[in-house]
Amino acid sequence: MTYSVTVREREIAVRELTVGDIREWLTMMASSNQTNLVDGLLFQEQQMITSEIAFMTTLDVSELNQFTPRELVKVIDKCKEANPLFFQFRAAVIGADVRIQLPSE
Repeated sequence: MTYSVTVREREIAVRELTVGDIREWLTMMASSNQTNLVDGLLFQEQQMITSEIAFMTTLDVSELNQFTPRELVKVIDKCKEANPLFFQFRAAVIGADVRIQLPSE
């Protein structure tokens, strides 16, 4: 299912994640060796980083950089509406400080 939110007269699609998407997110998080300060702190209260916003929307990270934080909070709110179970899962993973391990090949 796809939701939409309008920011600066631009319609942005927000997709509901599948179980496969959530597995892909885990892989993405496990392979990411660092988070910059903007990603780590700017949207801390909203429990998201910019790569996750891009992952759930039709925006890429370079496009996200053109929006103000307040505008992106509108997008994040729509992401949360579309994916409430993902955000519960994400909070559990991060809150428990779970060490994500990729299967050995």
